[in-house]
Amino acid sequence: MSKVLRAVRRILGALIPVRRKIAPKDTVPPTGGCEPLYPSLALKPGSYNGHFHVDGRWLPGEIELGAGRAVKVQIIDDERRWEPGSFPQDMPVIHRLEGRLWSNQDLALFGVSMDKVFPGRYVGFAAFALAGLQTNSALDHLTRMEVQIEGLDEFFDFAPLIEVHIPQGDGRIYSAELSTESEMAWAGSGVTIESKYACKLVKLDFYNFHVSFAPVMSFDGDPMTADEWLDQWLRPFASLLSFAAGKVCRPTWVRFTGPADDRGMRAISVQLFGSGITQLPYDATKPIYYEEGDKPLFTRKTLPTDLPAMIKRWVELQKSENPFPELVRLATFQDLPTRARFLYLVQALEALHTVENETHDLQRQEKHDAARARLLAEIEEALGRPLSSAKKDLISKKPMDSLDRRIDGLLAATPEPVVHALRHDSSDPVVNFYREEGKTIRFAEVVRRLRNDLSHGNHMPENLDLQGWVQRVDVLARAQMLRLMGFSPEQIGERLGGSA
Repeated sequence: MSKVLRAVRRILGALIPVRRKIAPKDTVPPTGGCEPLYPSLALKPGSYNGHFHVDGRWLPGEIELGAGRAVKVQIIDDERRWEPGSFPQDMPVIHRLEGRLWSNQDLALFGVSMDKVFPGRYVGFAAFALAGLQTNSALDHLTRMEVQIEGLDEFFDFAPLIEVHIPQGDGRIYSAELSTESEMAWAGSGVTIESKYACKLVKLDFYNFHVSFAPVMSFDGDPMTADEWLDQWLRPFASLLSFAAGKVCRPTWVRFTGPADDRGMRAISVQLFGSGITQLPYDATKPIYYEEGDKPLFTRKTLPTDLPAMIKRWVELQKSENPFPELVRLATFQDLPTRARFLYLVQALEALHTVENETHDLQRQEKHDAARARLLAEIEEALGRPLSSAKKDLISKKPMDSLDRRIDGLLAATPEPVVHALRHDSSDPVVNFYREEGKTIRFAEVVRRLRNDLSHGNHMPENLDLQGWVQRVDVLARAQMLRLMGFSPEQIGERLGGSA
């Protein structure tokens, strides 16, 4: 027995020193260190089992929390599996459906369109869903929305680090300095908006040192429901970013939090799922612009006013009776044919001039009505009533008008650098098709004749040639939108003066 004990002591004596050399207790570095604001998915997209509260009972089912897709839920009711009747059956829209996953996360589905597809089998789609550890009563009192949207690196237009030092024979210390200017905040319209690069310590040990950044926005305000946050702030802001970028910018991550309760319990935190939410949060990267036109129309540093007021202005434009913003939005749809894009943009410009010149056009109409009445009176006096009545329909009730006047009017309200950028080359095939030999042709006339031919199928230029004119009317339309948003002529000319 003594020989065995001595052998054990020798083995332990050999192991203990080695263990101390491998991992001394006082030199183990920290790892992780994720900021609360850093975008991360508490619940990844996928299908989850749980149970749902329907008609006062908790029923088993499955929910599909997809990436960028509508939320789908299937519920099983064994007690009614033999229910007679014809199927499928439509059910009233459920404003709010509560549930809980087997993994203990709570669910709240909103605007659920439910069908009874078979006896005891329900299938529904929700406008959006909130998932996380929550108290259902607190969902009506959300005070903070944290979001990440595609295109934020371009909108921020500032790097999170302003200096990085890499030793080259002058030492052994690597260093980096965080920028204080990379954070910006605005207050107004009942909300405080903050933009910043959140930081995460990805890896830190004796072999790796990795820190990453992610652009995020936070909105703080009075308690609201998720629906109100989405309608008043998230959707308008994403739409505004899309206009600035010239492409669709989708939310990648959205989280809501609420205040702590009366007992001091921590604030609830829920993740948003629904159509358009990609669930693909991204780390910060340096924007790359291959052409001048790739840059956004504006960044957070070049706004004409504070961001909350600008978002509210954007909402007012979208909800106004002016069809211009909606037509411009339709023209930005991906995979839209070139001809359709051109027609949408020209229609938008024509509608904008009509709305903005309503008073002037009414005066033109009144003058025309008076002149027409005088002319008819002179004809009647000269020819008599029977003959004058026959000529009456030949005289238009509307003053002569054309798209040229509308386009020329908008050009007059456009900064000169932008107008100069719209010039066309004498070798342009579209211009040569409409221009008479030896004569010049105005920009507005080309747009009018091209619009008429494309609308009626009289002429279809080569797609590449037409694309050049799509780009010109797009620049003109964006200049008008910037004007409506309150940008100065100098700002518009600086950004769009060389885009066409």
